[in-house]
Amino acid sequence: MYLDTHAIEINGKEFLALEPDQVICYEGSAKVTVLAGSVTINGCQLSCEHRSACIVHSPSGFPCHAIRSAKKPLLFTQCKPPLLSQWQKEIKHVAKRSSLNLDGCRTLIQFLRKLTKEEESTVAILQLEEHCDDVNRLLSGTCGLGQFFSRDSSQSQSSAGSDVDGADVAESRSASADDAQDESTVAPTSHRLWPGFVLRTPGSCSGFTVHSQWKQTIKSIVSASGRTSAMICGGMNVGKSSFGRLLVNSLLNRHDRVVFIETDVGQTELSAPAMLSLHCLTQPLIGPPFCHQSPAVMSIFFGDVSPSNQPDFYVRCVCRLMEVYLEKFAGDDVPLVVNTHGWVRGLGITLIREVYRLVRPGHLVVFKSAEGSKLMPANWLDGVSDNVVLNTDSVASTSTDVPMDGSSVSEGHSQDASTARNDDEDDIPVIDLTVEQRPSPVRDSRECQLYHVRSHEATDRTRSIQSKTHRHLAVVASLAATLQQSSLYESELSSPLPVHASALLRAVPPRELPWSRLALHVMHSSVPRSQILHAMNGSLVALAYAEDTSQFVNVGGDSFADAPCFLTSNPVVHCLGLAVIRAVDMTRKSFHICTSFSDEELQRVNIVLKGRLDLSTSFLHESASQHPVPYMSRDFSKNITGAGVSKPRKNLKRR
Repeated sequence: MYLDTHAIEINGKEFLALEPDQVICYEGSAKVTVLAGSVTINGCQLSCEHRSACIVHSPSGFPCHAIRSAKKPLLFTQCKPPLLSQWQKEIKHVAKRSSLNLDGCRTLIQFLRKLTKEEESTVAILQLEEHCDDVNRLLSGTCGLGQFFSRDSSQSQSSAGSDVDGADVAESRSASADDAQDESTVAPTSHRLWPGFVLRTPGSCSGFTVHSQWKQTIKSIVSASGRTSAMICGGMNVGKSSFGRLLVNSLLNRHDRVVFIETDVGQTELSAPAMLSLHCLTQPLIGPPFCHQSPAVMSIFFGDVSPSNQPDFYVRCVCRLMEVYLEKFAGDDVPLVVNTHGWVRGLGITLIREVYRLVRPGHLVVFKSAEGSKLMPANWLDGVSDNVVLNTDSVASTSTDVPMDGSSVSEGHSQDASTARNDDEDDIPVIDLTVEQRPSPVRDSRECQLYHVRSHEATDRTRSIQSKTHRHLAVVASLAATLQQSSLYESELSSPLPVHASALLRAVPPRELPWSRLALHVMHSSVPRSQILHAMNGSLVALAYAEDTSQFVNVGGDSFADAPCFLTSNPVVHCLGLAVIRAVDMTRKSFHICTSFSDEELQRVNIVLKGRLDLSTSFLHESASQHPVPYMSRDFSKNITGAGVSKPRKNLKRR
């Protein structure tokens, strides 16, 4: 298959024509509009009935996504005069949607006639437009992150790694020998439409390959009667994020909205790290998490990437999210998808049990793995629910599966991954977690369907992008909208050229936030109140608001007028998002913050929280323009030594 024969540029616009059941992979970001026929991308079905374009992402270094056309997308008849008018009618409809002129319409007709060799052939027509938002520009110009959205074709064709949670169940893209050729001699396995976006054949990259068992499980969940609620569990790097995106996209094919609850503070899907959030989704999720950050209906800043130090606070946050879900969506037929963390040992499995008690899903998806450290304990549901029914189809499929690389199962591992668990995994610790009041369960008295699905076993290349890199990408993406407040936005930032992350501190005008109406708190650490302002300066913080201010403690008195208030414990309040404290003004008694929030939103803010989420060094590196960056100095001594931050354990009970 020669990709250049399926793509054409007309009037400055790129068009892609696909034959029946054809698969083409892509790398980069684009805005896709289906003009005729229908295609499927990551479980999302797009047809010409969709009025709006769909944004798709497939960054370099991540497994390629694929566009698959339907088996019979659209009928074209070339050589029969009686039906020629119908074909021209369809082409006029396509031309109208794509705003083609008369000459462009004729060119498209000639292109389709050349592509379809038979008298009757089916074709899907897509219009691809260049998409370069603030996240793309910020990542392209930031040290250490530019390879993900590089506009250099020689760099964009290299790959390594996958989503840290097994995001895309596909083998890592293998670099073709033709990719190293000069740009003038484009290899037949790839075709560049514009800088930063390349089409590839499935032979040159494995694309987005989904196992048949995943498809069967998703089909069973989507087609189930009644309200759909699903909970996804499993160890780290088994594919929970990928499965969650596929499930959400499949549900959106039937429903207008899908509610997604994120309970994994270390690997968030739709928000910044250290957040627990509830989202109401109306658009498909196509790409890794940092490409589709979205506003939340309810977001709570947990302040750490692991719930180990504050398990009680973690459960209270999840409980609050379920209360919001029941208040806003319980009366509607809106599906619910709950993602959990990959910590499946000790306290981690206890927290997953608590999440199950709160959600009471109708469908429970548990990932199986040949690695014992990634297995859920066999008795983890004991004492939690006695109404779980194992789905026999998933068991049969799991027992007959072979490893994803096609090799045979070794003698040391049984084909049933459940036998590979550790000897001590049955010993689940009993920890008393204090929760004042649990909300009513989501589902009714129906049985909970349990699905055992195979995991995505990561290879050495897929492990190259680690958890901290994903968290870094999520932080950059969550702060990308702040650049729109920059004085450079109309000039430097309005173009598709890369922008260095230091522009967030050097070019964004800070907003003033007075102390008099704020309550400050440093989470998961013991910081004296006299040092909190020093801790806040130059830090990444969360802006939140609470209607109940009874927990605000004012210790200023007459000696310190207009002093900020403080909190005595971690609050379960709605978080607007992240911001950077640019400076602390002791004279005006206010914070200077860099944020994308409007003045109306800032008026609601009355809590500033600092957690264990630090501002990445990418924001502090000097850019190529050599503009000075705040907080950076070359005048220092190399002999200075210091100590690390202590991490107190607050989950240990005294005897």
